[in-house]
Amino acid sequence: MKTPKQILYALFIVFAAVNLYALYFGGWKAMVDLVVEANPWAIVVTMDLFISLGLICTWIYQDSRENKRSALGYIILAFTTGSFGPLLYLINRQERQTT
Repeated sequence: MKTPKQILYALFIVFAAVNLYALYFGGWKAMVDLVVEANPWAIVVTMDLFISLGLICTWIYQDSRENKRSALGYIILAFTTGSFGPLLYLINRQERQTT
């Protein structure tokens, strides 16, 4: 059975690969066009992403304060790169709990 750490690493690698694929074949312009020329469903998905990231970042902030760590870098990553920030926080949190 896979450990939570292995699952987090696998998610991170898959998410990074999908992002690189999108960046290579669509480029930055495709992402900007998605936001600028958004249809109603693109707006809903974008809003949902930001609400979810806000909730996750709230938890990251509270958890990092309890563990006397800084959350600023992970929160900045979350709002600039999406799930990379929370995934990296969980990977680092998992490593600190096992040591």
